Amino acid sequence: MRRYIIITPVKNEEKYIEQTLTSIKNQTLQPQQWIIVNDGSADKTKEIILSYAKSYQPIFLFDRQQSEQKRKRGRGVVDAFYVGFEKIKNDDFDYIVKLDGDLKLPADFFEKIINEFEKNPKLGIASGVSYINKKGRWLPERAAKGYTYGETKVYRKKCFHDIGGLMPFMGWDGIDHIKAVMHGWNASSFQEIIFYHLRPEGKGTGMLKANYERGLGCYFMGYHPIFLVLRAIKKMKSYPFVIGGIVMMFGYFKCSLAKGKKIDDPNFITFLRKNQINRILSRNPEYV
Repeated sequence: MRRYIIITPVKNEEKYIEQTLTSIKNQTLQPQQWIIVNDGSADKTKEIILSYAKSYQPIFLFDRQQSEQKRKRGRGVVDAFYVGFEKIKNDDFDYIVKLDGDLKLPADFFEKIINEFEKNPKLGIASGVSYINKKGRWLPERAAKGYTYGETKVYRKKCFHDIGGLMPFMGWDGIDHIKAVMHGWNASSFQEIIFYHLRPEGKGTGMLKANYERGLGCYFMGYHPIFLVLRAIKKMKSYPFVIGGIVMMFGYFKCSLAKGKKIDDPNFITFLRKNQINRILSRNPEYV
């Protein structure tokens, strides 16, 4: 069974959305539905989508009215996703995709990913690997080994239901991965299946703010402090050098001192921290 539905939350993507639209239109394996949620765009995003929808039948565009000009990272994206999720016409599909609106994908992207699901019945979540443009060269985006990228999450329908869907908080794209493993599913990215991230994470909000919010998200998820420090040190090696990792630690420990909100699932935190300690003891930096 190879039927899939895409949900794409978009906000002010006029510089990139046309490449995403063209990428999906050219897929060798076509989606049953592509639900695009316009999350309060103030540019020409909506007009560009409507121009494609005239000749490309899978597209269904919906507007989400926002009470705030700036949507909250994590929660805003998931809330917009669920606006689209509620618009699904029927339950007759096998996979559901959360896809960003600032990507360029090879024509066989979804065919390859769904082939991986068919080869492994225990595969619950899969993604490609993100490539970003650095000084004119397309290079892999830094991420822990096996990390499933939030930009192109593909969920087997049963796995999506088993994990309770997506949580509307920073770190949602790590929480779903861990929950899938807790429920006996595999979650993996595939190095040979790539996509191009036209606007890397943090460009819209600022790299320092993005790293600060990443620290908040890690605290909410229940990261082990030692693992967080090691991850922040690793982050110091990429732009913005040094300061990015420091700001990430500041966000985490500020929440810790204030006894901020954590995910309301002690079993999740225990599982996550045990996994993180095992990764530290493996002494393999790829796993941090």
